Order: sequence, then structure tokens, then C-alpha cells
Amino acid sequence: MSAVVQLRTSSRTARDLSPQDLVDLARSKAPDDRHRLLMGVIALCESAAPATPLPTALGEIFLTLAAQAEHEIRRQLSERLAHADWAPPALIDMLALDEIDIAAPVIAASPLLKDAALIRVLVETTLEHQIAVARRPNLSGGVVDAILDRADPVTMTALASNRSAEIGEAAMHRLVEHSRRIAGLRAPLARHPRLSESLAQELYQWVGQALRQSIGERFQIDDRLLNAAVREASAKASRIPV
Repeated sequence: MSAVVQLRTSSRTARDLSPQDLVDLARSKAPDDRHRLLMGVIALCESAAPATPLPTALGEIFLTLAAQAEHEIRRQLSERLAHADWAPPALIDMLALDEIDIAAPVIAASPLLKDAALIRVLVETTLEHQIAVARRPNLSGGVVDAILDRADPVTMTALASNRSAEIGEAAMHRLVEHSRRIAGLRAPLARHPRLSESLAQELYQWVGQALRQSIGERFQIDDRLLNAAVREASAKASRIPV
């Protein structure tokens, strides 16, 4: 009798399975074994000490599972590992590139998903993945710049709504410039805590009346003075020889 068959007929619970038992289950294609494998992995996840490196055998289990398991198992693993700081980074990277309902939990929360992996998600996956990256809490300046370099309107609008992203003055200026042609950026930028007075004056020139009122109240922008400055700048520009 094979090891996998012995495991299937055993009365042991998922918490009683050894790492080698789980490796054997990972190599089986039987649905029952896949279910037992998931339960065993989850049990090990729940019992693992924080910040304790996983044994090599357990890392192999996770990677084998992610590569071979059906959709529902991968989705549950992603949810379980979204906040774990001890999971194999290669598995987290793999899950982030999976279908969006699998990838979303780790993109949103995994502390193991580094900038290089997030930028790879931006380059290689769907618009839904890119939006999830743009909404990730505490997004770094490097990933913010990568989003702006791609200049996708929907993704940049999601970024503009992300209050915890590391959006510096230069990145805010790029967003305001994009808002000339992308109307969806204007409302989140007008309310963004990192909008400076100088950028507010720039944004003020092409937003609607409701947002003008909101910006004007926040920065005390004098509409008459601003319009006069715009007219003066336009007049000077028209006198510059071509």
C-alpha cells in the first residue's frame, strides 16, 4: 500500500500529519488528498511561530501546492497567507501573479511582497491586478513612479485615492498634469492630503465649479486673481516668438 493510500485510510487529523506526509499528498492528484493537503497546510500555518523560518520541506509543500492545486485551494491559501510574515516569498510572488481573486489578498496585505514583485504584477497581469497594486496600503514611492510611468487612467485614479501611498511632490505634480485629460483624477486629487497650494492652483484651472469651491475653501484661492494670472501667462506665451 502506498504512503498516500495509507494516509487516506488513516484516522489521523490534519494536525497530526508530518511534513513528509504532506509532501506525499502534494504529489497525489486525488481530490481527497488535495483536501487533506489543504487542511494539513492550514493547520501548520496556524501553529507556526511568528517570524520562524519554515523548514525546507514545508516550503516545498507550499510551492508544489501552488503550482498544482485547483483554483479554490489556491484562493484559500492566498487568504490564509495574506498577513503571514513567515511564508515562502516565492509562493507569495506566485500567488500575486495568479487570477485576481487569488492574487488580491496577498497584493493588498502581504508584508513579503516587495517592490520588484509589485512592479512585475503591474507589467505582467491584468488591469484588475494593477488597480489592486495601486490601492495597496503604504505603497512605496518606487511603485508609485512605476504606476505613473505606465500612465493608465484607471490605475492612476486608484492611486490618487490611496491616502497612505508614498506620493511625493514630484509624483503629485505628475498626477495633476495627468488630470488635465483624465477627469476621474480631479476629485480624489482635490481632496488629497498631499496636494500643495501651488498644485491646487494648477488643478483649480481645469476642474468644475463644485471642486473649485472645495479647493478654494481649503486653500483660500482667489478666483479673480487666479484668472488674471492665467490671462497674463497666456498673453506672455502668445508673444513668445516661435
